[in-house]
Amino acid sequence: SSTSLATHQSIRSPLMMGGNMPENTPFVEKLLTNDEVIAINQKGYDARQLYRKDGQCVWISRNPGSADLNVALFNLSDEKKEIAVTIADLGFTKGKYKVRDLWAKKDLDPATLNISQSVNPHGARLFRISKI
Repeated sequence: SSTSLATHQSIRSPLMMGGNMPENTPFVEKLLTNDEVIAINQKGYDARQLYRKDGQCVWISRNPGSADLNVALFNLSDEKKEIAVTIADLGFTKGKYKVRDLWAKKDLDPATLNISQSVNPHGARLFRISKI
């Protein structure tokens, strides 16, 4: 597409929170102030659904200035599920990839074939994938 990155950045929506801020728990405050997740909202582009099947959904987006991908795994069901996406499905070639859990702000074991994570009912997991 010929749409510029500047155009993508100009249509960002604000992050909104509908709770009572003075009553937030430290856990909620940590979620609302996670700089790695906010960066995806404010700078990520080309967000799209990769697949949706069997109560599972995977979305990806790109990061400006890098080949890294943001990968969100959603469990739409009422039971815990293992959700997986292959490196090939993400458009990457064979190799070793760094997997960063953005909610936990920690690196996981590197991936070579797929990313597979347990996701709670109606939950989500968010990762940044980088070629090593």
